[in-house]
Amino acid sequence: KESRNKNLTEKNKGLQNQLHLAEKDLPALPKKQSKFRQLRIKLKTEFHQLVENKKCQIQELVARIEDNKSVNQIVAHVK
Repeated sequence: KESRNKNLTEKNKGLQNQLHLAEKDLPALPKKQSKFRQLRIKLKTEFHQLVENKKCQIQELVARIEDNKSVNQIVAHVK
């Protein structure tokens, strides 16, 4: 009899929880962004990607220049 009461109590709690969730207000929908804001975010992102890409290219160029200097120093030392 006690286990039956426990089962009924658990079912009752579950049903109350479902009822609460069903009656609960839905969250507000997000506001639609204006076209200017969307464009600004897109441009900002693309500009940031361009800057990062250029940073990598500059680092590669500096590394190549340093390699060429070290090769030239070795060649000069050998002569």
